[in-house]
Amino acid sequence: MPSIQIVLVEPSHPGNIGSTARAMKTMNLSQLALVNPKRFPDPQADWRAAGALLIVKNTRVYESIETAVSQSVVVAATSVRTRHISWPTYTSEEFAQEILSNYDATQQVSILFGREDSGLTNEELQLCNVQVTIPSNPEYNSLNLAMAVQIIAYDLFKYSVLKDGSKKLGDLVEVVEQLATFTEVEAFYDHLWQVMQLIEFLDPDEPREAVVRLRRLFGRIRLEHTEVQILRGILSHFERALEYK
Repeated sequence: MPSIQIVLVEPSHPGNIGSTARAMKTMNLSQLALVNPKRFPDPQADWRAAGALLIVKNTRVYESIETAVSQSVVVAATSVRTRHISWPTYTSEEFAQEILSNYDATQQVSILFGREDSGLTNEELQLCNVQVTIPSNPEYNSLNLAMAVQIIAYDLFKYSVLKDGSKKLGDLVEVVEQLATFTEVEAFYDHLWQVMQLIEFLDPDEPREAVVRLRRLFGRIRLEHTEVQILRGILSHFERALEYK
């Protein structure tokens, strides 16, 4: 099973942090990260955690999503929001099977949960490779934060540990190549945008749709470390060629 990191983005109530820790521990998860929590540390988080206090005490706090997921090879957004440009989307069960079939303990997978009242912004969703949804009543699909974490954590636990789930998954696929981290992929995107502007392919005043579609394209591929190095090498050659024109 890969190293699973649960990331709460700007949680407003410390009780939800403690409840999330409790939900995680029951499903054998331990890595919790917070991005700009309104109140933390806080006694309510400790109280709600019950027997999962150690997870709360070991929680890491970050100022941005980018730093929180910098070492992740997959960044998944939990959201019911539809996009203008569709993104690879899984149900929580499908996501668990995908992750457990293709990633191992040396690789970190981050799962983002948005604000209690408004979820993740469109800009934050674009930082993610995939979107994860929890099938629910279309007329009322609002889940409590800790409940959402519990459901996704349960599916991961079910397919990694329980006997019936293991039979459904089959043998795990050995990952030979090292996948690129979030930070490496973001550096590649920055490099790509620079070169696209140099060759006047990308309009700096209206880059949005091209940028989003290219992010979706490379997000589907799950770039490996070596592939990112090759792509950036090609971009560097373009830059040098342009200097001599």
